[in-house]
Amino acid sequence: MPLSLPPVWVVPLWLLLEPPALAQPALPQARPPVRRVEVPTSQGEAEVRVAPGQPITLLFDGVLAREVVERAARELGFQRVAVAEDTLTLLPASGWKEGERLRLIVHFADGQPAAGVPLVFSVHSTEGEGHVLVSRHLRTVADLEEALAVEQARCAARDAELVALGESVGSLGTLVASGVLGREGLRVISLAHATWKLPEGMGRGATFLYVASGQIALEAELTLAAGERPWVPEAAALEVAVSEARTPAQVLRLVGGTELVPGSNARLVVEFPLPTGESAREFNLKVTERNGDRELWLYNYKLKPSPPGTLKR
Repeated sequence: MPLSLPPVWVVPLWLLLEPPALAQPALPQARPPVRRVEVPTSQGEAEVRVAPGQPITLLFDGVLAREVVERAARELGFQRVAVAEDTLTLLPASGWKEGERLRLIVHFADGQPAAGVPLVFSVHSTEGEGHVLVSRHLRTVADLEEALAVEQARCAARDAELVALGESVGSLGTLVASGVLGREGLRVISLAHATWKLPEGMGRGATFLYVASGQIALEAELTLAAGERPWVPEAAALEVAVSEARTPAQVLRLVGGTELVPGSNARLVVEFPLPTGESAREFNLKVTERNGDRELWLYNYKLKPSPPGTLKR
């Protein structure tokens, strides 16, 4: 009589013949492509998309000026900033608004370019980039030759200006004969306690007014923090408090250069006619920037007349 297996064995054999389906391993998520940008672009600035709360890492083709870059990034309001040798990792703040644009000037340890390169971070909550490779437009030999020619022309113009200035001034006798230096002498006034308004990142050292017959000259030592854009004065105007008339300055220049370079200092000289009348000697002086909106102001300064019959020094 043939043997038969008990029914209890059917289930285990069936399970062996039809093993349960195993869970499939999860496929790795696709990483966004790494984008390459060159700075400066033809428009002057490169744009990078960031999402609030999502970190972004930028890899540069040169060693970064770490302290300058870190300080500038923190001032923009990034929640976290990490600067390595040639890498910048940023965490945008969660409260940034859609479409907001933040401009960061990146400086390199080799100082090229001197003004740094601008990057604009544009806030997009769903299109934030994770990794960006940033390379600089390094100057070619032709670029360097052109820059050298421009610098030589600038030096030649400055030399001509110095020669003309020397010929026009010459000596004290020339100043007396021209009427600039009269019997009242030359008055030197410190402006240490005057009211100033300076652009962000600009500092002020010693400042003086030189008062002669009919003319005033302002001398101000200015500094500009590293990471700021170079500042080039373009025009100056005197606003007399008793009227709305503005008198353009006769002389406006930076001594020793044409621009105030970030991380350095320069002396600003402004010369203008002496306001006439006792009530007209309270004035504002405004110096504007070339191709920009940063202004320097000397507010509500009241020039006291010299006592009669005295010489001032």
